[in-house]
Amino acid sequence: MSKSREWLVEHIRLAILETIDLDPGHSCNHVIIAHALESSRAFSLADEEVKEHLEWLAGKDLVVTETVGQFRIARLTTDGERAARGLKVVKGVAKPDPRGE
Repeated sequence: MSKSREWLVEHIRLAILETIDLDPGHSCNHVIIAHALESSRAFSLADEEVKEHLEWLAGKDLVVTETVGQFRIARLTTDGERAARGLKVVKGVAKPDPRGE
């Protein structure tokens, strides 16, 4: 994977964690995540791409996923919340900007 692709993937994963962290219940379905990424971060991802990132994050124990009907639901774990807030470093996930930008 090229350095620029690696940077993009790491930032998409962080954006997914941050999006879920913003939800009061710390859980979102893949469609809501895709919409949030497109509207707030200008990341345009197909449903399957979002699901692939969620599975990768689940493999790192940052989220727990379940399928309900046609939706993939992701819930943050404690480690996922810590990674979203920059309190835990996870290889493959960007660190949030400390300035909040």
